[in-house]
Amino acid sequence: MAVTSTPIGDTLNIVLDNGVSGTGQQLTKTVKYPDVRSAATDNAVKDVADAIAGAMSLAVMSIIRNKNGELDGTPE
Repeated sequence: MAVTSTPIGDTLNIVLDNGVSGTGQQLTKTVKYPDVRSAATDNAVKDVADAIAGAMSLAVMSIIRNKNGELDGTPE
């Protein structure tokens, strides 16, 4: 039996610029939005992320979509 992946929901992560530490290292803050529908298109998720980012007081460094799936079956 082959391994199959069943989508179980995605997570949207918005990484924000949180300044610089005393040693000069970049500091970030990640805001996570779980339960993004797997069927949502990348364009739709990006549109929502951009709208959320517009309300943030910190600058956005990156927008990340993690696709989560449950693996079933036996490797061949």
